[in-house]
Amino acid sequence: MLAPQQQHVPVTPAPSPEPPAPIEPKPSIWSRIKAKVASAKEAVVGAVSKAKEAVLDRRKMVRDTVTAIGHASGEAVPVRRILLIAVGVGLVAGIACLVVPQTMAAAVGAVGVAAITIAKCDHSD
Repeated sequence: MLAPQQQHVPVTPAPSPEPPAPIEPKPSIWSRIKAKVASAKEAVVGAVSKAKEAVLDRRKMVRDTVTAIGHASGEAVPVRRILLIAVGVGLVAGIACLVVPQTMAAAVGAVGVAAITIAKCDHSD
């Protein structure tokens, strides 16, 4: 038997695979730390700005109320002086409580009792 004539069919070569994309090097520890610090900074700045706006709104409301009461009563109320003294006393008391909590608690209690006693004292002799 004779072999049938085989026809040669041209075969197109398979397309060459695309070279793999270059693998990005893993970020260094320093760049990762810097990125985390930057994101933490953004979060803190956002929270602080929100808190600042809330405090400023409250401060303005209190200032306007005190000013209106002062105008209604005809008295000039030294709001800035009152606030500075209150902040100063608050800071001193806070620092004292941080350093010696038991002693400061006893002192605050004694001052409170003395103030109440003086206020309730009847001076009609």
